[in-house]
Amino acid sequence: MNRPLIRSLFATLMALVLADAARCELVATQKGSKLKIKGAPESDSIQLDGTGSIGRVLVSQAGVNPQAFLGVFDIEISTGTGNDQVFVNGIEIGGSLVVNTGDGVDQVDIDNTRLDGLAFPVMIGKNVTLRLGGYVGEQVDVDTEDEAGFLIGGNTTIEGASDIDLNGDGTDPNYVVGDILLCGDLRIKVDEALDQNGDAHSIDLDNVVVGGATRLKLSNRNDATGNDFVRIKRSSFVRNFEANLRAGNDELHFDALPSKFGADFVVCGGAGENVVLGAQSITVAGATKFTDVEQ
Repeated sequence: MNRPLIRSLFATLMALVLADAARCELVATQKGSKLKIKGAPESDSIQLDGTGSIGRVLVSQAGVNPQAFLGVFDIEISTGTGNDQVFVNGIEIGGSLVVNTGDGVDQVDIDNTRLDGLAFPVMIGKNVTLRLGGYVGEQVDVDTEDEAGFLIGGNTTIEGASDIDLNGDGTDPNYVVGDILLCGDLRIKVDEALDQNGDAHSIDLDNVVVGGATRLKLSNRNDATGNDFVRIKRSSFVRNFEANLRAGNDELHFDALPSKFGADFVVCGGAGENVVLGAQSITVAGATKFTDVEQ
């Protein structure tokens, strides 16, 4: 084989290798004030860290070689395939956060503390939408630390996770700095339910304040992944609250640490054994309605 042909084949091979390597990298691009992050086909660990400045975000793969972006208003993350992790820590943006995970067992974690241990407020001015793929074992974990503050100005929507934890750091049902403050509506939709973190609950709401309406639409399966175990404690719901338990043997548990409901309180059961525990410990300002549930 002659040398020019060898060099040509080598150049072609290197181009293919480099192209494949580029496809396997985490890609973050900013157009105007919108930051888009696209994961690789394999498993990713996408890290977004705030800096204490509004609109300044650091993006990295598991904290390695972070890229800084300025003037960020909206963030959209698509993880692609693989078992992905998304960590959003102490960011402050005026717009919305959207996370879409693809195939695989994925995890989304939002809190105040960065990988290096520094804590900043979480302030997202508009909506937060977390769409997971509906696979058993997928998790959403939202929590506050160090009383740094946590505020979402618009609606919060969580879909497709089988274990969901919204855990504030407050000490009573009235709003304090350590609570998770959701100014708009809270909507949670579950395809398959299964506790993943060992707290015995598939949905856990602790020290959460919701300014809008709340709707929980739980799993509709007839097997074990249709058994929803929901705990609510030390939380406040300003507008209507509705829990649609649907199929499965479901439990809605109100902890002895009381919660408050400022408008109508509605719980609808479905096929299976549906139980509400601790309803006597809550305060409801509006109408109360239970359908197909035991108390």
